[in-house]
Amino acid sequence: MGLRQELHQLCSQHVSTRIKDIQAAIAQVHEAAANETKSSAGDKYETAREMLQQEMNINQANINQLLQVKAVLDSIATIPVSDTIALGSVVHTNRGNYYVAAGAGTFTCNGNKYHTISTSSPIGKHMIGLKQGATFTFNGLEYLITDLL
Repeated sequence: MGLRQELHQLCSQHVSTRIKDIQAAIAQVHEAAANETKSSAGDKYETAREMLQQEMNINQANINQLLQVKAVLDSIATIPVSDTIALGSVVHTNRGNYYVAAGAGTFTCNGNKYHTISTSSPIGKHMIGLKQGATFTFNGLEYLITDLL
């Protein structure tokens, strides 16, 4: 398996795991809401129900965001390697290594750390369209693109 495919697989697994975790949290909130009984202290019941609803809303927003990230990752599998930085590129610079896909954290492959970034991230916006050997400045630091896969 190539580096690009390995990074893609790590990102996809990370996102899938997070989706499953949030789905489990949503199920727990549903269960807690079903078990919540109305007591004589009506305000306490209403407050508890509202807190559960807020937690549900947050979890649903998170899962919606992750499903969008998963859709982007799924589309990358069909994107051919390019000689310019684009979605799906593996970028080596003098200041770190990057996988342009979705912000899913940092992964280690072949003993090297790779930061996963989206095309809309601040550093991703600086990189898009550049070629190997190009330089760009980000946060006052100069980056040299040493390799592009």
